[in-house]
Amino acid sequence: MSRIAMIAAVTSALVMLSACDSPKIPMSAYDGRTAYPSTVVRKTAYLDIAPPQGGVPIKTDKARIDEFVNAYRDQGESPIAVTITAPTLSDPAARKEAVDVAVLLRREGVPASDIKLFVKESPVMAGPVLTFPIYVVVPRNCGNWSEPMEQTWHSQDTDNFGCATQKNVDAMVANPRDLITPRDSTGRDGARAWKTFDNYQQGKAIPGANDIQAEVNYRIGVTSQ
Repeated sequence: MSRIAMIAAVTSALVMLSACDSPKIPMSAYDGRTAYPSTVVRKTAYLDIAPPQGGVPIKTDKARIDEFVNAYRDQGESPIAVTITAPTLSDPAARKEAVDVAVLLRREGVPASDIKLFVKESPVMAGPVLTFPIYVVVPRNCGNWSEPMEQTWHSQDTDNFGCATQKNVDAMVANPRDLITPRDSTGRDGARAWKTFDNYQQGKAIPGANDIQAEVNYRIGVTSQ
């Protein structure tokens, strides 16, 4: 074997050994979704309103309630808890007020099964408090180029690669909870859905908010605080 051939063989062997001893590169170096995962946190949405009269809110509360219910549909998780403050847990006025708020929410399209009513004993009178768990995405900052772009010894992604794409996904998702787990199947009947749509096109009656009955046997609980 010539000297040149021997040098080439030794060089090739060293390269192969170097490849075998290379450090283990994490998947995040090659996958922007792994490098910049969506982070979703569970918080609580609050709304204080004035006592409604017969399920009808005061004028200044109407827009606030609409925004609250829309946020519940888009990012919330059941139930919507309604807490009424009263001198005693058995106060009849407080229990009626709780039902009035429930009727208000049902007229906004919230199912009765998603509403939980509570009476809290307190000497301090306050209006109804509405809450529900809400999911939000933690904001991310892109634009970090701390490492030189040409130093990709193992052909890994450059710094920040994929961050903007993931940021756009976070901004577009309707309900951040969907980034944690998919929703359950609704089990809707396609034929029934088409019939409802067909009735709408023909101008036939479809049950709406005015068909909601206030005579619902709500179960009202009490708070421990």
